[in-house]
Amino acid sequence: MSAYSTSLSLVPAWDFNSVQIFTDSRKLYEYLKEYPLSVGYVNIKFKFIEGVMYPSLCIKYEDGLYFVKEGETICTPQEFLISYPHLSECEVIAKVYHPAKKESVVSIFTRELKIAREEAKSQGNSLEAAILKLTLNSGYGKFAQGINENKKSLNLKDSTPERLVSTPMPHSKIFSPLIASFVRALTQPVTKEAIRGLKILE
Repeated sequence: MSAYSTSLSLVPAWDFNSVQIFTDSRKLYEYLKEYPLSVGYVNIKFKFIEGVMYPSLCIKYEDGLYFVKEGETICTPQEFLISYPHLSECEVIAKVYHPAKKESVVSIFTRELKIAREEAKSQGNSLEAAILKLTLNSGYGKFAQGINENKKSLNLKDSTPERLVSTPMPHSKIFSPLIASFVRALTQPVTKEAIRGLKILE
């Protein structure tokens, strides 16, 4: 599976009656070590220690996201969890919800697709395996489709050979900013941590 479909297989069901508020960064870090799949937000003022080449916290500007060594931003619990050991300064206000004990439909469905794909591959059914791979890899995109209101797509219905028409990307039927944010938060910071680890090994 790709990194995004692997993250989808980890999406839990969250207990939204279990809100936790933190203003102590160390207590937040210890809590998230116990509940790493929590969801919520962390308003953080931070500074990375000297020598960090690949900071895992970003600040949004009009022209994109910038990963910086010092600043103030809002991040996910997973981004905080990955970044905290590499910070020399840290102030937080956080609101998080920990996972419920039951699995989510998203994680169950993703794992079933993965199993079906492995079975298709073992039986030599390359077409079915390819279709299941595309389905797995497109899952994150469908949860995120429509978040960026300025993004446009080709409108085949209204386009002609002489004139191509683009229209704003609509929300998909399974649009979920919460799940999209959670999946991205699992994938990107972990990738940056892996890159940091490779640089240390060098």
